[in-house]
Amino acid sequence: MELKKAKLRIREAEESLRAYKNRLSLPGGKKIGEEFWRSIKLQFYAWGLSPSEEEIAKLMLRGFSNQQIAANLQKSVRTIENQSFSIYKKSGMTGKLEFIAYFIEALLPEEED
Repeated sequence: MELKKAKLRIREAEESLRAYKNRLSLPGGKKIGEEFWRSIKLQFYAWGLSPSEEEIAKLMLRGFSNQQIAANLQKSVRTIENQSFSIYKKSGMTGKLEFIAYFIEALLPEEED
């Protein structure tokens, strides 16, 4: 039952993301989401993440918990925790919050004094 709930939440989140992605665009028709994901993929490559780690990292960036990621990928929570630790180590981050903030920071306006 928990797995069904997690999969439903994932589908709902994916639908919401698609809706926002379609609304956000840059002049000339370039999608912000496409540019953002391309830069994320380049950073994953620079860090040397494995394909499995990339998949987990993308779900982390979407805000999913380790339990939700495990259900979605049909892996154990312990496996997700181990791979998450590897992602943090390769990226030089200390945890999920810092990992997400690394990417979101570039989208935020400069702070005013």
